[in-house]
Amino acid sequence: MTEIETPRLRNLVHQLANDALSGGFDPDGILQRWSQRLVNPHLMSGLVTTMCAQAPRQRLPRLDVGGLRRWLLAQPELAELIRRAQPRPGPRIPALEPVDFAPSPLPGAPSALGIVQLAQLLGSDPRELEWLSGRWARPRGDARMHYLSRLQTKSSGGERLIEAPKSRLKSIQGRILKGILDRVPVSDDAHGFVRGRSALTHARIHVGAAQILTIDLADWFLSIHFGRVQAQFLRMGFPLAVANLLTDLCTTSQHMQLPRAAQARRMALDRHLPQGAPTSPAIANRVAARLDRRLHAYAASHGWRYSRYADDLVMSSVDQDSAAALRAALPRLYAIIQDEGFRVRTDKVSLRGQHQQQNICGIVVNERLNLDRRGFDLLKAQLHAFQLGREKAADGPSREELRQRLTGQLAWLRQLHPQRAARLERYLLPRLEPV
Repeated sequence: MTEIETPRLRNLVHQLANDALSGGFDPDGILQRWSQRLVNPHLMSGLVTTMCAQAPRQRLPRLDVGGLRRWLLAQPELAELIRRAQPRPGPRIPALEPVDFAPSPLPGAPSALGIVQLAQLLGSDPRELEWLSGRWARPRGDARMHYLSRLQTKSSGGERLIEAPKSRLKSIQGRILKGILDRVPVSDDAHGFVRGRSALTHARIHVGAAQILTIDLADWFLSIHFGRVQAQFLRMGFPLAVANLLTDLCTTSQHMQLPRAAQARRMALDRHLPQGAPTSPAIANRVAARLDRRLHAYAASHGWRYSRYADDLVMSSVDQDSAAALRAALPRLYAIIQDEGFRVRTDKVSLRGQHQQQNICGIVVNERLNLDRRGFDLLKAQLHAFQLGREKAADGPSREELRQRLTGQLAWLRQLHPQRAARLERYLLPRLEPV
C-alpha cells in the first residue's frame, strides 16, 4: 500500500474536499478553512490555486465532494504536501468509506431535469429562482435580500440566529419541501419534523429506562454548510447545475446579525441552513442520516436504545448497572459526532438514573409519559389567567388566538396524561358570574 492509499490520508483528503466546498471556492477562503485541519495550510497554496483555476473550465471531474476528492488524490505531489503541512491530530476513528448514491426517489429521470423544468416544478421561472437564490446579492448569498434575521437569546444562555425567509422565497422553499424533500426516505431514528413522528414518539422509546444519556449538538443548522446540502441533492440524482441552484435556494450567509461566539460567527459567514426556513429541518435530518446509522449501531452493539429529535440525541439502557458503561462511551460518541461534522454542547450532556427525573424534550419518562411539575403548573396558571380575563397584553395575541394556543397545549397534555388534562379543561369553559 502506497502512502497516498493509506485510509487515514484518504479520509483527510475527503475532509479537505468537504471543507473546500463549504464556502466560497477561492484560494484564500479554502486555505482559511483548511487551517482547521492543517498546521501549515499555506504550503498547499500552489495546489489550491491550480484547483480553483481548473474548476471554472470544468476540468475537475465534477464540483462536488466526491469529484474534488478524486481530483486531489490524483495529484502526485499531494502526499508530500500534506506531510509538510502537518495534519492536526484528531480522534482515532476508522476512515470513512464513500457513501454510494441511492437511486433517486423522484419519478422520471432527475438527471434529465434542467433549470427550466425545475422552475416549472416550483411554479416560478429561471430568472426569479436566480434572484431568490441570493446569487445577485453582494456579498453573494447575503441574507439581507430575502431573509428577516435576528439574534434570539436562549433561556440556557448564548444566542440563536433566526433567519426567516420572506414570503416569496418561503413559498418556493415550501414547494421544494413538498415536491422533493418529503419524497426522500428519512432515518428511522429521526423523530423531529417527520410526518407521523414527534417528541412523543421520541420520548416513548426510552420510557422506563434505568439510565438515560442525553447529548445536545451545538449550532445545529449553522454547522450544515453549502457542501453538505449540495451533496444531498446530488445523491437524489439531480445534475450539478440544478443541485447548486436548489442548494442556493435552501441556504444563506449572514453578514449583519452575527453571533458573538467565535465559531458560530465563522460558520454564519459561509452559506448554511437558515433556522426559520421550512426546508432546513428536512435537509438537516437527511444530512444526519449517517450519524444516526453509526450511533444506532454503536448503541445496539451494547444493548442500548437510540433516537434523535433534531439536535437532541438520546441513548438509554434498561440495565441498572449501565451508568459507568454509558459514561465510558462518551469519548467514542464524541468522536463519531465530530467525524460526522457536528459539535457537542458539553454543558448540556446529562446522564440520569431512575432516582432522578428523566426528562426528554420536556417529557418525563421515568415510569410513563408525563409533563413535569413545572410545565404543568405553568399551563395551569395560564389557563386560570385566561378564565379570569387577565391574560391579554396590549400587543399580545387576541383572546381567540390564545384560546387556540391553550387548546393545543391541552391536547398535547392529553396525549401524555389524560387525567391531568381533564382537570384543566374546565378553565377553558366560560366563568359563571354570581347572580
